[in-house]
Amino acid sequence: MTEGLHSVLPRRATIDMSGLCGPDMLNNLIGVLIRFRQHPISLMCDIEKMFHQIHVAEADRNYLHFLWWKQGDLKSRPSKFRMKVHLFGVASSPGCTNFGLKHLAKVNADVYPQGSRYIMRDFYVDDGLTSVESTEDAIQLARKACELCATGGLRLHKFVLNNRDVLESVPSSERATNVKDMDLAFGDLPLERALGIQWDVESDHFRLNFSLKEPPVTRRSILSTVASFLFCFFWPATTTPIFGGQLYCYLQSEKSQTT
Repeated sequence: MTEGLHSVLPRRATIDMSGLCGPDMLNNLIGVLIRFRQHPISLMCDIEKMFHQIHVAEADRNYLHFLWWKQGDLKSRPSKFRMKVHLFGVASSPGCTNFGLKHLAKVNADVYPQGSRYIMRDFYVDDGLTSVESTEDAIQLARKACELCATGGLRLHKFVLNNRDVLESVPSSERATNVKDMDLAFGDLPLERALGIQWDVESDHFRLNFSLKEPPVTRRSILSTVASFLFCFFWPATTTPIFGGQLYCYLQSEKSQTT
């Protein structure tokens, strides 16, 4: 089988490179973050092992063959297996798993309208972030979203909220690790990661921490540094090259004046 693959695929090619990604069903990242900051009570949770909860159709499992050497002995004869679930890193996995999640939300929209809307609009891959107006709305949303996901065998967990009353309504086993065993009456709520951005749950602010090194002053290093923090302020991506170019010209002029 290996020889046949090398005869038709370019060097270093893999079967995954010839696979189809499917439609981009991800919600807009900036839209999710803005809605997360829209109302007073913010809620964040995660789908446990999302890719492994969505099964691969029987007819497609041959594309996910893999070899297994028992106890890591590469001199022994390997066993052949097929994955029955989607894998992180396979081109088709994000499209398939997001389709499955949104299909689950659609078919349950009449029974769980609030939970369905949350899953359809406010999830980015397996992370759900949203905000609501009141404590009652937040408690209801967390409960109904969990019930909806459970109908498809999915588990929502790692809940974090900036409201202690709502957080207490979530079972301890379903809370994020940092707040699972803490005394909510006295302890400060911790820092959490919200889609790559630090969220200070206690003060309910985003934090930006930068560790700026001193790379050589080149266009590439400047653009890299500028892009690392402009995204957090939701600047359009098209402004980054313009601003970075202007900064580069300014630094070059300063350098020429001091040498």
